[in-house]
Amino acid sequence: SFKRVALFMVNCSASLLFYSMIVLSLFTFLLIRQNPFKYFVIFLEPILVAFASASATVAIPNLIEGCEKKCKMSTKISKFAIPFFITLHSDGSALFITSACIFLASCESKALVFSDYLTIILLASLLCLCLPSVPSASLVSMTLILSSLDISANGIYLLYTVEWLLDRIRTTVNCYSCALCSVINYKLIIRNKIVYKTSMSVTMTTAVNETNNEPANEARNNQIDQIAVIAN
Repeated sequence: SFKRVALFMVNCSASLLFYSMIVLSLFTFLLIRQNPFKYFVIFLEPILVAFASASATVAIPNLIEGCEKKCKMSTKISKFAIPFFITLHSDGSALFITSACIFLASCESKALVFSDYLTIILLASLLCLCLPSVPSASLVSMTLILSSLDISANGIYLLYTVEWLLDRIRTTVNCYSCALCSVINYKLIIRNKIVYKTSMSVTMTTAVNETNNEPANEARNNQIDQIAVIAN
């Protein structure tokens, strides 16, 4: 049992690390076309606070400070986006709950079918929307999923031996993911605002040129090229 728990801890930690450093970084780069790893350095302080306290809520002031001072984010956006994502965005916990349920099923030698995996994924996603930001909240929510699969919840005690570490790792992933989501939202808002203002300028310039009966094709093409450059 100790060997299986140790392998589960290593596997879960590696999965969370891969998700935070590869999946989230790729997702960030595709959306805003910036180096995603610089945000890890920017939000290093709130990440350490979340790791030490095992609660992402404690790191909210540090996250807001990093968004406003280092990312030049608007106060209105940061004070709305950070608490919102902290409350509803627990992807690290969802990954842990899914892995833990599959691990406990294997410990009881229960063969899971496709519908069981689908049930675990759906329930884990829904439970993480209302998961309280307190230490070891994921273990409590797992009992609902295990009962729906007819798996005994007594095996959860095995996870308590490594919960002190896994709880901090998944909380760190939650915190970092919330920070990236806030930055992505801010960058997309700024980009759409610039494109909208530029497109309005193109419309007004075209209307004026057509009123004055001036050849506006070249000016119009230049404005459209500017919009494409700004959007990219």
